[in-house]
Amino acid sequence: QYGDDDTPTSDRTRRRMLATHHGVDRDALYISAPPDRTWQVKWGSEPQTTIVEHQPMFLAQSTERLIVGQMTAEQLTYRGGATNCWVWQEGKIRLKHPCPLPVDYHSIATRMIASGPAGDEIVIVDAEGHLQLYRLDSQTARLVWQTPPIFGEGLAVGDLNGDGVPEIVATAKDLPSSTPSKELPDALAFFDQFIILERKGELYVESWKSPWLEGKIVDMKIADADNDDRNELTVCLRGRRGSQIQLYAAIQ
Repeated sequence: QYGDDDTPTSDRTRRRMLATHHGVDRDALYISAPPDRTWQVKWGSEPQTTIVEHQPMFLAQSTERLIVGQMTAEQLTYRGGATNCWVWQEGKIRLKHPCPLPVDYHSIATRMIASGPAGDEIVIVDAEGHLQLYRLDSQTARLVWQTPPIFGEGLAVGDLNGDGVPEIVATAKDLPSSTPSKELPDALAFFDQFIILERKGELYVESWKSPWLEGKIVDMKIADADNDDRNELTVCLRGRRGSQIQLYAAIQ
């Protein structure tokens, strides 16, 4: 449970959760709520809940790097210039440095795309709808690739087909359906769609597009949901008749 403070309920419309493994320390769950409040929950004989000292919004995590940021005043996007990176070593944050992004964004990858001598790579969807790929080094973020402004809120990164190379999954922009449901008024019938992008050399190309799904995709995650050693795409869909979770798996 969380939320026993003076933060107005309307300010909690966008929350994020991260589960981290601290190596020699215990696992922890972080729950972030706008504008900049984060709760840390650790498990032992009794759960312990604390407020993170620096009170950031925890946004994404790779094996060693944790990305944090802040919301804009309108709480519709994250402030690109306020993006920072923390590096974990032996269960503790050993280094904190700015990794500012030149644009505000409303979606950010839940893990790094790649890591190597050239630096980590991270993907975002900016406020205009461009899916952008940045390469991070110790102090800067450099744009290396972007799409036309066709994407909406919602983003996931992970290896869906088992080839060892992560794919990017992003949602199309929210558009009123041209063929609304017969059971709903036209103004209330919204459909959403996700697109899978596959890496080809230095670029990403579309490899599969979902059919139109009735409702709004509010979250996506890539993980092995059923313990069969293969990753699935979990899609959380909210519609006028309620919410549902859908699982998608690559066909070999």
